[in-house]
Amino acid sequence: MNAFFWWLLNIGVPIAGPVCMLGLFSVTHGKGVARLLIYESLKGGQLLWSAIAISATAIYESATVLERRAGPAPLFELAIAAFLMIAFTCSMLVMLVTLKQHDDRTLAYARRRTQAAWPLSTDLRLPEDATVSTSVWLTGAAALLFGALHMIVS
Repeated sequence: MNAFFWWLLNIGVPIAGPVCMLGLFSVTHGKGVARLLIYESLKGGQLLWSAIAISATAIYESATVLERRAGPAPLFELAIAAFLMIAFTCSMLVMLVTLKQHDDRTLAYARRRTQAAWPLSTDLRLPEDATVSTSVWLTGAAALLFGALHMIVS
C-alpha cells in the first residue's frame, strides 16, 4: 500500500471522518449548527478517542517489529513508551471531561430543584478551550508520530 493511502486510511479516516460527518449537518441545519456540533464534540473529548486508537495501533506495530527483530530495538521501545503515555494522557483527559460534564449536570439539576443560587467552585474546573486545544495537539502528535514510525518500519 502506498504512503498516501496508508495516511488516508490510518490517520485521515479516524480523525477527519467523525468531524466531516458532523459537518454534514450544515446541509439540513445550517453552518452555525454544524460548527457548534463540531465544537461540542471536541469540547467533550471525542477526538481523544481517535488519539487513543492511533496510539494502540502504533504500539501494536512497534511490538510487531520488536518481535521480528526487524529494526533498532531502542527506537521501538521508546515508541511504545511514548504512545503509552499519549494514550494514558488521553484516557485521563476523557475521564476528567466526563466527570466535569457529570458535575455540571448534577449542579444544574440541584439548582433547579432548590431554586437557590449555589456558588460555583472554579478551582477544580477544566477549561473547555484547554480541552479542545489539548485534544487537537495530542491527536496531531499521535498521528504524526505514528506516520513517522510507519515510514521507518516500511
